[in-house]
Amino acid sequence: MKRVEDVRGCFLHFVDIDQSASFLSGVDLKVRDQIATLNDAGLDCRFVYYRQPQTLFGKIRSCLPFCSDGVAWPDPYELAAMDYLYIRKPRFVSKEFISFFMKLKTVNPKLKILYEIPTYPYDAELSGLLLLPARLKDKRWRTYLSRYVDRLFYISDRACGQVFGCPSTRIKNGIRVSRIAKKKPVANLDSVNVICCAAFMWWHGIDRFIEGMARYYEQGGTREVLLHLVGEGEENEKLTTQVERLDLGDKVRFYGKQSTDKIAEVIDQCSFGIDLLGMHRKGATVSSSLKSREYLAYGMPFMSSAVVDVCDGENVDFIWNPPADESPVSIEDFLDYHDEIYARYDQQGLIDLIRGFAEDHVDMSKTLDPVVSYIRKELVGNVNES
Repeated sequence: MKRVEDVRGCFLHFVDIDQSASFLSGVDLKVRDQIATLNDAGLDCRFVYYRQPQTLFGKIRSCLPFCSDGVAWPDPYELAAMDYLYIRKPRFVSKEFISFFMKLKTVNPKLKILYEIPTYPYDAELSGLLLLPARLKDKRWRTYLSRYVDRLFYISDRACGQVFGCPSTRIKNGIRVSRIAKKKPVANLDSVNVICCAAFMWWHGIDRFIEGMARYYEQGGTREVLLHLVGEGEENEKLTTQVERLDLGDKVRFYGKQSTDKIAEVIDQCSFGIDLLGMHRKGATVSSSLKSREYLAYGMPFMSSAVVDVCDGENVDFIWNPPADESPVSIEDFLDYHDEIYARYDQQGLIDLIRGFAEDHVDMSKTLDPVVSYIRKELVGNVNES
């Protein structure tokens, strides 16, 4: 066994997070937070960058049969001195990925490989004709993970003793709450500003809220409801087309990808957030999204059609749950909830309440504890040593 100060590890990620944090995604910032938390625990962890295909052609080619995954996997010999390696699931499990693990274990049989699956099960995320070959590759090669992975950490609404034959531990998403400043109170609540910040995908379900806005105004609604969409993803074009078709151009604002400072600026204009309104499309009922953690850290109430894992069983009244189906979101019901909660709390008090919940439930120091404990147990032999 080693002393804590002698433990050396690395975190592999497919985005260069050494760049400025201003334009990093929520996932990339989470990886930064994980690395910082491991270092805070005395488990020396350095960042290692591996490049995935960046162009559309490269991404499509990597999915095709008999083609490489196109990933620039690190040289295993450069990682030979590591005691542990932590890596999130890449786009899909490939022959090259398994080969990389095999070479790592050959070079350093004592290396502990820790593998994170941020959403399990995830097959629904590889749906569609273009992604079918990637799904088939993943299904084949993930059966080899158990040969090399020492511990698999997964985020799910279900507890599993093993995932793909690997000894597994369920964890929750977290962030370093101190990284996010509390939002400011909104000057005027008569006009209701709602935000969703995401790399928009079909399971975010923002189309349901937009459809609900259209129905609200068609049926004579007069309250101004403005939707702020910050980020870029596969659904942006569809959402833009939907807004144009429903003549909501003056009610929905698209910002594209923005810096963290700009996101905070828009958050300060808003009194409510949108987490996920389409998790049922993936067959899931529970959300462990990073967005929910960020809303909590900002101190802002939000809506989710899924159960937010850290709030399940807790006495919270700052999350509104519309139905988990394909119906348009009822703006009338939303406004009733919005006005009721802001009548019950003064704004600063509500912000402080939600922020306090974040510090107690989603700070990375708590959510990453199973990983820290595992590394200490396996490499140090004393989970309480510091």
